[in-house]
Amino acid sequence: MIYVQIYSYLTVLLRWCWKLVKYPLLIFVSYVLLVASLGYYVYSRVAEPMPYQSQPSGRLKSVPDISQRPNGKEVLTFFALGDWGTADQNQEQVALLLAKNIATVPDRTIRPFVLEAGDNVYENGLARGWDNPEMMAQLSRVIDANYADIHYQNEPIEFHVVAGNHDHRGDLRLWETYVEDRFSGQDGRPIILSYNQHHPDIPDTNDQKEYDALNDAAGLIELPESMGIDSGVATFIAIDSQKMLELYSRVPNEPELQSDLDAHWEQLELLASAGKSWLFILAHHPVSTFGPHLGSQDSMPDRLLRALLFFFEDYGNLDHPAYQSFIADFEAFSDRHPMIFIAGHDHSLQLNAVSDSLLQVVSGSAAKTTFVNPGEETIYSYARHGFARFDITPSEVWIEFVDLDENSPVLYRLN
Repeated sequence: MIYVQIYSYLTVLLRWCWKLVKYPLLIFVSYVLLVASLGYYVYSRVAEPMPYQSQPSGRLKSVPDISQRPNGKEVLTFFALGDWGTADQNQEQVALLLAKNIATVPDRTIRPFVLEAGDNVYENGLARGWDNPEMMAQLSRVIDANYADIHYQNEPIEFHVVAGNHDHRGDLRLWETYVEDRFSGQDGRPIILSYNQHHPDIPDTNDQKEYDALNDAAGLIELPESMGIDSGVATFIAIDSQKMLELYSRVPNEPELQSDLDAHWEQLELLASAGKSWLFILAHHPVSTFGPHLGSQDSMPDRLLRALLFFFEDYGNLDHPAYQSFIADFEAFSDRHPMIFIAGHDHSLQLNAVSDSLLQVVSGSAAKTTFVNPGEETIYSYARHGFARFDITPSEVWIEFVDLDENSPVLYRLN
């Protein structure tokens, strides 16, 4: 009887294989369905959101009592969140939580501000073209609807924004021009400052003339920039990590691009040498994460999906050789310039101690969440919507993770 069943199964399998060979369209459809099914499983699965904490060491300490956090007028307070561009209820809830937290900040010499780590409009960035009605509707849904009412002492909040990989699919020049003009603190709107699209030879007028000039500009204009934050205690640098990873992936076959990559590091070296107490790098892609973008997951579906998509070069995952070079160079850079690296990309909250001189904060759950499996570097992780808050003095950095559960504060001190 068992042989009859085996024969029956083999017959069905052979008939199916014959159909695949006979009908190429059936092969293609089967392939697409398999990839889609695996992709949905791999990228939509979310681990049960359980916060994870390990004992920090060295200069980093866990602080159970939030009342110990400094609250003097000279303390510099800011917030970091990323991957907000869904225009859905999750984004709205995190925005309300952000407004609530900002309202608790006492009087400060420098007003609190927000760092946004990219993927500002899903799935394909801003629609192209000046005064494009679709683009204006996108901004209304993503920004106006969620952040227009966030103020500090009746003044608009500044949002310092970098691009993510999804933004690179759309019109980046609009962020530097139209968006900065529309969101300049007027009519109750926030102030948005966009980075890595400026050109030194083009006046920063935020009008269509600048937009057209940027589109026509030749040469590299995505170099790291110092953010417009007048702080005596910290240096803030914005980088276009998508552009850097693209260069890393292309240099092996296009060695003439090495000079472009070198220009990024020369600019970073210059900006990081300001001599202030703390250095913060804002990017979309992290140098350490333990979510889906780690790449080298252990599950069979992950491996099978990567095998099926062998012809796509996905340098957005940490296991890609280009990404590994990106990480190695930042680790070497941090030996000379200790830093806190703020990013999103993975949709979770994470604090990872990469080395004594490199601390990674992942804050990419302003609208989406994805699973996170803690690794050896993990100090804290949580697959939950939220953001990170920073309070800085010349001698200390306080990092709090704030999530929609609003449980006991998760607070760390770096000195």
